[in-house]
Parts: sequence; structure tokens; C-alpha cells
Amino acid sequence: MTNSSLLPPRPETVIKLQSVRERSAAEGAHSGAMTALPNETGFSVIIHRDSDPAVIGVMGDLDSFTACELRAGIAEVLDSRGTILDIREVPFVDSAGLGALVGGIRRLREAGGSVALCCTRSSVLRLLRMTGVERIVDITESQAEARRVIADALLPA
Repeated sequence: MTNSSLLPPRPETVIKLQSVRERSAAEGAHSGAMTALPNETGFSVIIHRDSDPAVIGVMGDLDSFTACELRAGIAEVLDSRGTILDIREVPFVDSAGLGALVGGIRRLREAGGSVALCCTRSSVLRLLRMTGVERIVDITESQAEARRVIADALLPA
């Protein structure tokens, strides 16, 4: 028996993307939106692929336990011309969460997409400013404003 077998099991964070079509097939609803179900930590990622631009709504603490879920959500929209990362419902971001956010922005741009970030929480905004994130992505207060930013970025030069 190893020492690791004596430790209590760590809570798992699981992301399960399920098409709204699959969830509500019996009801006849037709939507291209994707939903990530909340996990045991209360963190969730909701992905709307059928909107233009795509919207990734994040709720809950963005930390070392949940950063992988954000990465998985971003991977789902890499083919979108534009993406809004809505983190208005994120009260806390640690270094792993910040890394997932910045890495996701980089991946979306490398895939040829335009990105805007929605954030209104003062503590998270302070972190984004202190770390220079506001220099690499436009930060807006609403999805409507983010849509305008992305539309302007997609205009031919």
C-alpha cells in the first residue's frame, strides 16, 4: 500500500458538453448552443456556438481545479470567427485560471478569430489590469459592447 492510497480522494471536476438538441430532443427544441453542465464545485461553462460571435459564459471561481473546463470550452469554438468570453459571473481568478484565460485568447486568435472579454467585477478587473491582459484583449462591460468590438475587428481593412 502506498502513501497516496491513504489520502482521501480529491473532488473531480468534470466538464460534460451536451448539445441542447440532445438534452431537449423530446421537446423538439432546435438550437446549436452547447451547454457545459455545472460540476460539484459550482463552476460552469455555457457555450453558445450558434450566435455570431460565439459566446462562452463562465460562472464560478476560475482556478487550478476549473481551468481545464475553460480550456475545453474554448476548444469547442476554435472554428468561430469571433468569440466573447463572458466572465462577469467569475468572482475569483488564480494564476492557473489567468493562464487558461490568456492561453485561450491566444489559441482563439491563432485560429483566426477575434476575441473580446466581458468583465464587470472590480477584483477581477484589477487583476486583469495588473497583469496586462487589457493590453492584449478588449475588455467590455456587456455582451452588446463586445459584439460591437468584434464586428469592428472583423471589418475589412
